[in-house]
Amino acid sequence: MTPKQLNDLNEGDIIRHKLHGESVVVTGNYGMHVTAVRTCDVTNAEEWDLISKHHFKRIYPENKDA
Repeated sequence: MTPKQLNDLNEGDIIRHKLHGESVVVTGNYGMHVTAVRTCDVTNAEEWDLISKHHFKRIYPENKDA
């Protein structure tokens, strides 16, 4: 990745470290540094608690020219 590519990362982009190969999801870009998180496999529903549920809201109409 080039410095420009790093600077152009957006939330939701997935990147991978060259040495350990684990993928992370970008959660924020602050210019000179990016914050990203790893994921885990979730199984055995009984072992998990739902803390918060996110609902996506479309901010643009289907046809931007409308």
